[in-house]
Amino acid sequence: MLVERRRIVFILSVIFFIAFVGVLDSDVYGAKKTPPGKVKIKSASQTKIPIYKYGESGEVVRYIIKQSVQLKWKHVKNADGYVVYRKYKKGKYKAIKNIKLKEAKAAGSILKCTTPQVKKGKYYFKIAAYKLYAGKKYYGKKSSAKGTYVKPKKAIKRWNIGCGSKSTIYGSAKAKKNVKATLYNNGELIISGKGNAQYARGYVEDDNYYDGMPWYYRYYNVSIDKVTIKKGVAPKSIDGWFYDLCKLKKTPKYRQA
Repeated sequence: MLVERRRIVFILSVIFFIAFVGVLDSDVYGAKKTPPGKVKIKSASQTKIPIYKYGESGEVVRYIIKQSVQLKWKHVKNADGYVVYRKYKKGKYKAIKNIKLKEAKAAGSILKCTTPQVKKGKYYFKIAAYKLYAGKKYYGKKSSAKGTYVKPKKAIKRWNIGCGSKSTIYGSAKAKKNVKATLYNNGELIISGKGNAQYARGYVEDDNYYDGMPWYYRYYNVSIDKVTIKKGVAPKSIDGWFYDLCKLKKTPKYRQA
């Protein structure tokens, strides 16, 4: 008798699960019927950060440009969330964002998602809706692929900061060309070249100025949020190089000489 009851409960559970998945497929978004609404892309959405001329706060000399890609699509009835997939050039699609819906939204309402950290080249995006049941996600069909091209970054400023194997006496010598610092319009500073650059202090050729790291006194310190030290520079120390970069999110890594 007990065995029969368990068998009946099991059969009813299976029937309920199949019925639920059937409702998922037909009523929510369906494997074939209703993927998320047509995805629209706002290509290379830009945020401009002004750089002011030294000593004249009212004059803007140029802008740091942050690029991102904004996606828009229509909300699907009863969906609990979405997964955004991204592919770079001819690579494979990877899930880059899980969007949970905290509040109920009307079917057809517009949802937005901004994906930062893009570099130059072609990107493709797909979006899939999902429904939660018993702690698991059940996915619908992915949207059709949507592509956009992101423009490459551009160099807006260069400095010679190399000092050879010996540190330059503070403010007394012209910076050598063996190590260079290049600032790009996306806020990235790249240190490249060969040889030790122990302190990298000295005369800055284009600014005619003798006081420390050049990006400090030209207001570039409020624009730089990423620093990359290329292999080959091999500084003995970077103490004081980037201490005043108020928007730097992560200390740059380097190979100690």
